[in-house]
Amino acid sequence: MRIEDQSALEFAVRPALPKLPFNPLLHPADKSFVIIGYSEYGKRVGETHHNARIPDVLVERMRDLRECNHRTYREIARMLGVGIRSVAMICTYKRRAARVEKWKRVQVVND
Repeated sequence: MRIEDQSALEFAVRPALPKLPFNPLLHPADKSFVIIGYSEYGKRVGETHHNARIPDVLVERMRDLRECNHRTYREIARMLGVGIRSVAMICTYKRRAARVEKWKRVQVVND
């Protein structure tokens, strides 16, 4: 990779790397309720799923880099600090393909 390509690559990713934006739906001021997204089949999807480790912002960024900028899986994985296999599965829509169809407000139980 040439130096010009590398600096352009770093510049393209810089806005996504610092701190993820605050999402009031996931982290409301009132800590007794949380908003959760569900698919059309009633399953939790996206970053509101209890096993999700990659936020929706990074998922969208991966797909944009692959589809619009024609980056390789390896480049995307290095830029975003995610495994190559995860990038490949997300970019081919084998993982994280379900859309949120409805939102539900759920009360948090404090033990």
